[in-house]
Amino acid sequence: MAELETIISAVCRGLSEGGVSAVISQNPFGGKKRHTSPIVTVGLKSGNAVSCGFAEYLGMRYDAENDTYNELYGKKLDIALGLTLWSPKSESFGHEKCLMLFSQVADALHSLPESLKVRELSCGETEYDTAAEMFRCDAELKLSAFLVAESSDESQFLDFKLKGVLIN
Repeated sequence: MAELETIISAVCRGLSEGGVSAVISQNPFGGKKRHTSPIVTVGLKSGNAVSCGFAEYLGMRYDAENDTYNELYGKKLDIALGLTLWSPKSESFGHEKCLMLFSQVADALHSLPESLKVRELSCGETEYDTAAEMFRCDAELKLSAFLVAESSDESQFLDFKLKGVLIN
């Protein structure tokens, strides 16, 4: 589902804009990458799609520029992202940096797009990961994502995009 990749990328961008080094977690074979500075890896933990409107249909919008009516579709995704906070074992970083990194993540959430509504941020204990030779703290970010798609008479396929403004 391309929407999930879009959401995870948006979270990584938002965290980075908020001053936190964040990347999409990619460990397809269980391998662990060693980092030289604290970093957050972001991946999907769970999710569910909630249909908005009648079968995702929200209505029509008039496009004055082309003098046409376009159909609007929308969906809401409730997802939980797994955040892994990594800190190298060194005098400069270490165990305490994971807790500081969690605080920085919480502060950086204001940099997420408005279409991502944060519901909860939680974290577990910090442990030393011998395979990665780094301290790690597993955290979870629960959020709702609002997506919209617009189609005209010519379009057959809809690409859902993150909604620009959150409407409650």
